[in-house]
Amino acid sequence: MRTGAARVLALVAAIVASGAGALTLAPSAQAAGCDQVSGVTVVVDFGEPGDTSLGCATGDPTTGLEALTRSGHGYTFLPRQPGFVCTIDARPDPCNNGPASAYWSYWHAKPGGSWSYATLGASSHNPEPGSIEGWSFGVGKPPGVTVSDTLATTGPTPPPSATRDLPPERGSGLGGLALGVGLVVPIGAAAGYLAWRRRHVSS
Repeated sequence: MRTGAARVLALVAAIVASGAGALTLAPSAQAAGCDQVSGVTVVVDFGEPGDTSLGCATGDPTTGLEALTRSGHGYTFLPRQPGFVCTIDARPDPCNNGPASAYWSYWHAKPGGSWSYATLGASSHNPEPGSIEGWSFGVGKPPGVTVSDTLATTGPTPPPSATRDLPPERGSGLGGLALGVGLVVPIGAAAGYLAWRRRHVSS
């Protein structure tokens, strides 16, 4: 009886372990720049230490403003001065609440190069695929990350299947219910078998 019970318990343990493994979620994708061939990497430095965003404008944006929005940022123009970016992601709030000398400066870079101040407005510049766009709030200084640091964190955009094939979240929806039932049924069956064995042997 002990040998049979040990086998059943081992089977249940294996089922539980495999079920617990199925509940483990794949790591979520982190914000990153584009690769060095396609898309445009966009860096937004909000002017505070450690407050810098790195994103990817996929495809071939035709203007710097399109690259900014494709990388996940919103912007507004200075009132009565269309074309002059006043806020990015509603910062500063309100538009003219920053220091008198602070503004959103616009920069470009290429892999292996360095930041260069834009000579055209973001609505007129057509960034090349693989290039880097920079926005920095302050007194006209480039973004607070070097181009090499930016490239070190860039990488290809994950394929759509990387997000479509994620397992269901722990304990949520029908997926969580199905997993819970899948664990309870074998455990209950094993417990019933052991109880039947004890009654059969004792009789």
